[in-house]
Amino acid sequence: MSDGLSLPYPYDQAPPAVPATRSWPGVLVRAGLLLVVFGAAGLGGGYAWRHLWTPPAGEAVRGTWVPTPVEEGLQNDFSGVGWYVVVALVLGLVLGLVTAVVLGRAELVAVAVAVVGSALAAYLVLSTGERLSPPDPDEVAATAPDDTPIEGDLEFDGWTPLLSLPIGALAALGGFYVVTNRRERRDPTGYYEYTAGSYSSQI
Repeated sequence: MSDGLSLPYPYDQAPPAVPATRSWPGVLVRAGLLLVVFGAAGLGGGYAWRHLWTPPAGEAVRGTWVPTPVEEGLQNDFSGVGWYVVVALVLGLVLGLVTAVVLGRAELVAVAVAVVGSALAAYLVLSTGERLSPPDPDEVAATAPDDTPIEGDLEFDGWTPLLSLPIGALAALGGFYVVTNRRERRDPTGYYEYTAGSYSSQI
């Protein structure tokens, strides 16, 4: 016999289930647009990399390029790679966060987009920056008179720095999902919202 009172979940019954819907065509469209964003960001990152880096000064000496002072030759190698890592990490973190927000609950698709997109962006940052770099100073010095001022080019050795952008993207993506999942685990069934609605309906 009912006394007119209803107990909130979980004492009498579970709250009505809300069916989870996911539009896969919409997810794929957003994934494709994100890959375009990754590509555009890679081009912009290459431009930023080139203009954050300062070309070392040098001159032609007997058909070869000599940096002035000589120490700038070594500094140039570290400077070029260092600025690439900075630009790539920042881009990766931003793009990873954008991917997590845009794709929402499609975690596996988000990871795939982050991996493919970050690899594409990392390559575009490198290729765009090198394309905007001054020409190879040794080739210029080979046909230039002695003491001709020549700027050094943007050099990049090794492949390890190319991982900077993917690492940044995956770190931001993983961090976003860890934080949001922890919030949901505090109230996994929506108990507080459901009980608040149950009590208010009895007033």
